[in-house]
Amino acid sequence: MTTYKIQFHLKSSIRTPFHADTIFGHLCWALRYKKGEDRLKEWLNSFNSSPTLISNAFKAGGFPRPMLPPMPLQELGKLKGFNPDALDLKTATILKGMKKIVFLNEEWIKEHQASFSNAALSCHLFDLAAERLAESKDEKRRTVKSIAITHNTYDRLNGRVLEGSLYDWVETFYLQPNGEPQTFWFLIRTESLNKTEIENMLEFVAFSGFGADKSIGKGQIEIISINEEVLPKCPDANAFISLSNFIPASPKELNGFYQPITKYGKLGGEWAAGRVPFKKPVIMLQAGAVIKDPDYSKVKTYGKLQAHIHRQKEIVHYGYAFPFPIYLKEEDE
Repeated sequence: MTTYKIQFHLKSSIRTPFHADTIFGHLCWALRYKKGEDRLKEWLNSFNSSPTLISNAFKAGGFPRPMLPPMPLQELGKLKGFNPDALDLKTATILKGMKKIVFLNEEWIKEHQASFSNAALSCHLFDLAAERLAESKDEKRRTVKSIAITHNTYDRLNGRVLEGSLYDWVETFYLQPNGEPQTFWFLIRTESLNKTEIENMLEFVAFSGFGADKSIGKGQIEIISINEEVLPKCPDANAFISLSNFIPASPKELNGFYQPITKYGKLGGEWAAGRVPFKKPVIMLQAGAVIKDPDYSKVKTYGKLQAHIHRQKEIVHYGYAFPFPIYLKEEDE
């Protein structure tokens, strides 16, 4: 299987997160419109023997925070030089800030891939929270901002705005201090799609937009590059970090640390205007889940395509994990 790293610019605000299942849905419609329904069915049928893996998309240099349990406060205090029984305001604020960190630096993850531990992660989070506290007063350094935009309801039958029908939608803006658009990346690992097909599919997505309200200019992206990527190996891997939200295919895939989320999927393309445009709710494990597997192998797959998600039987929900292998140290090592 070949792994491709896709980089793109986000040129507008966005209402829909760059999750793997949503990216999958956009790719399906792109393949359907570009190559026809038979080619789409052929690709989906290939998942039975060799599923295509898709990661969430992250800001350039970013990586989902691994969901390991934090170190006990007493032990962290010994390593970072504070007294857990008599916290000053600054240290207490740093400890609180650790909980808000959801992304780490990609290089730090790769450096610790062969020896991952709660201690190393907790100390790193403490240092990051301390840095952010020092920078918190500098508004120019903020790179992500979510704003509730107020809209009104328009009555198309009578050609007027309905009184008392205001509502808010949250839009996310990714800011760059130099005014340039933010760069994102995600991975596709496949043997059933070639590079040309991937380029054509992503070209269609870039042309039509991504996520909700793309028809009014939200989710505008520009593909920068599509290149083969060789991920670092971990010969002694006994666990993996999932780079995508995924649906466990068996109880064994719940052996680890994770945060469940409920996805309320919506159909895209021409089905978005149907009588029932919504899928049934599905519970997934959030990207960053750390799943233990002593028999980890790069040829194994985790997660599944969730069937019976809509009354139209051919509709499925993407739920495969994109595993990043690590060696997870036990607490007594």
